[in-house]
Amino acid sequence: MARASAVFLRRSEQPPGDLWTRGDDPAPPPAELLGATGMPLWGSDGHPDGWTHELVEHQNGSRKRCWQTPVPVVLGRPPSAFAAAATIGESAS
Repeated sequence: MARASAVFLRRSEQPPGDLWTRGDDPAPPPAELLGATGMPLWGSDGHPDGWTHELVEHQNGSRKRCWQTPVPVVLGRPPSAFAAAATIGESAS
């Protein structure tokens, strides 16, 4: 048994409207807010303080961001770059 898939592309015109661009680079959270490993920080452009530990404070129409520290995969050992990317990436799925 086999399975195949294909994506067919064709040239077209650019759609009408403006292309979205970011006005500035988002700033990381202040060091005093960085908490324990595994405790995420939430940020949004519409929040007066920018970053908090409570996601409900960012229920607005602006862009959102999340800052997480990797959780150790092996007890007592710092996570490798691959393990950190995999565990943080899991939060998006």
